[in-house]
This record gives sequence, structure tokens and C-alpha cells, in this order.
Amino acid sequence: MNRSNQSSVSNRTINLEPFPSDQDKEQKSRVIRIALLTALCIPGDLMLYIVLPLYWEDFGLTAIWQIGILLSINRLIRLPLTPLIGFLYRRIHLRTGIFIAVCLTLVTTLAYGFAQNFILLVCARALWGIAWSLLRLGGLLTVMTSSNDQNRGYLMGRYNGLWGLGGLVGMISGGVLISYVGPQGLSIGLTALAFCSFFLLRGMPAQYVTEENNPTARAHALSHSSTSDQIITTRWWRQRNVFFVLVSGLMMSIIVFGIFLSTLTVLIDENISTFLILGMVLTSTALSGLLQAIKWSWDPFLAPWIGKLSDNLFGRKKLIIFAFILGSLFLLMVTFPLDLWMFILCIFAFQLTSTMIVTLSDSTASDVATNSSKIGVMTSYTVAVDVGAAIGPLIAFFIIEQAGVQPLYWLAALIYGALALMWTRYKDLRPEH
Repeated sequence: MNRSNQSSVSNRTINLEPFPSDQDKEQKSRVIRIALLTALCIPGDLMLYIVLPLYWEDFGLTAIWQIGILLSINRLIRLPLTPLIGFLYRRIHLRTGIFIAVCLTLVTTLAYGFAQNFILLVCARALWGIAWSLLRLGGLLTVMTSSNDQNRGYLMGRYNGLWGLGGLVGMISGGVLISYVGPQGLSIGLTALAFCSFFLLRGMPAQYVTEENNPTARAHALSHSSTSDQIITTRWWRQRNVFFVLVSGLMMSIIVFGIFLSTLTVLIDENISTFLILGMVLTSTALSGLLQAIKWSWDPFLAPWIGKLSDNLFGRKKLIIFAFILGSLFLLMVTFPLDLWMFILCIFAFQLTSTMIVTLSDSTASDVATNSSKIGVMTSYTVAVDVGAAIGPLIAFFIIEQAGVQPLYWLAALIYGALALMWTRYKDLRPEH
């Protein structure tokens, strides 16, 4: 890269307004649209993580072990199907795949309230697994095709933060409204909400995903050592950086989307019986929904800011190591005998690190995919995240049944510490700022 091009890249990276052109504004609008569409589709899924651990009988379940199956089957079904969906996205428009996902979402969300049978609920959760694979992979590919090295972290943070608003709706509705309207009323309301996503789908362009590598990142890598030449020419599934993002995505997902998401209600129930706020007594279910809803509410603001920091100033590697270390610390602290407000503060702090880790992990996976195989790497990364989210609840409830909540969170803290150590060996091939 010549001196003038280097100067141009530098000017772009310190520009406080990352979307100066009409094309950039259109790309940002595309990312926001797919993020909001996803947000309208996921409340039914997130609601179950709050209500099933305590209201499982209201959904027609007959044993506690069925909770773990229902919270995992949607992710297990994605393991063999996600590569097929990645193959499908090579041949259809992104908009077509997302349309199918929305239709499946309507069916599954309505079924949650009216199935009242374990087998039927398993089928509904399996269909949701297909819908989420189409939504998630379609969303990640939309971000990748709408970004470059100077704004990828920012747009990934914007995408993750906005679709997380659906989690805010799901957590609040599950934690607060379930005792008033029951499973049927809740599923009808969330199905109506998901139907609104069709209005956002209409404005999305029909777009295919190409496998062209990022020329800037490739030139940067080739300007280094012969090792970089080998990285570029090696098949994408054998590249060292691909290994890093896949292992990181797997283990991060086990803890964030598996263990923590499915057991927060149990953790609170073991530490706090009731919680009084503004004269209202909240149950552990309502408090769990409130705490996670607050987390989803700050993501639209915090995740883009974290992504922008990793684009411009600190880089992905330093920030993700820092986040894993902090996350490990707070996972340990929630197992200590803490007073009420210190316990809640530790939960908030861990959720803050989760926002950082998910944003940085997704952004790094996009960096690697852009320099190798967009669909190949992102499909594999999605599968890795799905594996972690699928086995997380199974591991969690097995350990809780055998040893309790405390050893479970000790194990999670140990995993985070190991990930922080692993990331010290990561080699960043993005252009230097």
C-alpha cells in the first residue's frame, strides 16, 4: 500500500462520523433494518428462558429434565442444518431466507402457548432453530456485505445491540406478564409483534453474497512475513485465526447463551427469595427478567461504542482479553455470600462483559471471514455458537442437579480465564491504524 493510501486509511479510522457518503448511509440503514427485524422475531424464544424454569407445569411439562431439552433442542437442530443453510445462502437472496425465517417464527411463537404437550413443544422449538439459523446467518452476512475494516466493529455492535431489543421485550414479558395473561395470552401478543417484521422485510434489497476477499486486508497480510503468505493461501478451515474464533465462539456461547441465560433465575432464587423495589415485591422470575432486560436495553448504545473502540483505538485482541478476565472475576464473585445490592451489581457487571465479548467475538469472526471465506467461516462460527448454546443448558442443569449452582459458576469462571490466556496468542491481520 502506498503512502497516500495509508494516509487515506488513517483519516478514515479517526473520523468521528463513520458514514459520510450516501452509500454508507444506505449500508447502515440495511444493518439497522435487519437488526430490528430480528428483534421483532426473538421475544418468544427469550421469554421461555425466563418462565420455563419456574412455570414449566403451565406449559404442559411433567418433569424438570424436559426444561433442559426444550431450551437446547432448538440449538441442537441447528448443528446439522446450519451448514445446509449456509449452502442455501450461496444460491438464494438474503431476503428470501429471512422471509422463510419470519414465517417459521410466527408458527413457533404461537405454538409455545397452545401446544401444552412436551412432544409438540419440542417440534416447535426445532422449527424455531431453523428460523434462527436463517435469521442469524442472514444478519451476519448482511453486516459483512455492508461494512469495511474501518467500521465493521461499529456496525456489528449496532446490529447486535438493536436485535437485542427483542430480548428486552422477551425478558420483561416473560418475567412480569406471565402471571397475569398466562402462556396463551403471552404467545398471542408476541406472535402479533413478530408479524410486524414483514413491514421491515419489504424494504430489504434482494442481494446475493459473494466470496471475494477484502483486498485491503489481503494486501496488509501479504506485506508482512512469509507466515502471512501461508495464512492467505491455506484453506480457510486450516487457518489459525479461524481456530481462534471458532473455539472462542463455542466457549463464549456455552457460558453466555447456555449457562448464564438458562440458570439466572435459579441463581437468583438461591440467593434472593424476594426483592422489594418501589413498594413492589418481585419474585426471582420477575427479577431475572428485569436484570436481563436492563442488559438488553443498554446494548444498542454500548455495543456500537465497543465495536468502534475495537475498530480505531484498542483493537479487538486487547479488549476481548480484558473482557474475559473481568467476566471470570464476576462469575466467581456471584458464588460468594454477598449482600443484596452487591450481588445485583456483580450480575450487572458480568452482563457488561457479555456485551463486550459477544460484540468483539462476532466482529473478529467477520474480520477473519472477510480475509478468507465469508459464508464458510461465518457458517462454521454460527455452528460453533449454536453448539455452545445447545450444550450449555444441558451441562448447567446436570451440574446443578449433581452439585448445585456454585460449582457450575466456578467452572464457567475457569473457562473464561482459559479463553483470556488463549487470546494472547491471536494474530490480528487487520490493517494497522
